[in-house]
Amino acid sequence: MSIGFRPLLVAVALASTATPSGPAAAQASPAVGSWDLTMTTPIGERKAIMTIVSAGGGYTVSFKNAPGADPLDETISGITIEGNSFGFKRTVGIEQGQIELNYAGTVEGNVLTGKVASQFGEFDLKGSRAG
Repeated sequence: MSIGFRPLLVAVALASTATPSGPAAAQASPAVGSWDLTMTTPIGERKAIMTIVSAGGGYTVSFKNAPGADPLDETISGITIEGNSFGFKRTVGIEQGQIELNYAGTVEGNVLTGKVASQFGEFDLKGSRAG
């Protein structure tokens, strides 16, 4: 009986390590990936590519500005992703000082919608899955 029991234990152990939980479950969030974004502001539309990556039990968010735009000095913090909802704070250094942008939104399939709140008001955010 112990000969048949040992392979069963090995199979159970392997199955439990392959089952998504913790960080592996985070990869299942539909927000993970690269997004072509458009933010509508009073001074016009702003475009960027946002990438959300599942890493080390949490998430990282990075931005790439439109081609030809100057790189920004920025910090991203307070990242929360639950199911298809996301939120984070992006602090951007500009010549006049720092701007704090608070992103919140949802993802449905290949479409991202949300709002960006700042000291200048709240703006619409739209995106589509890149590539």
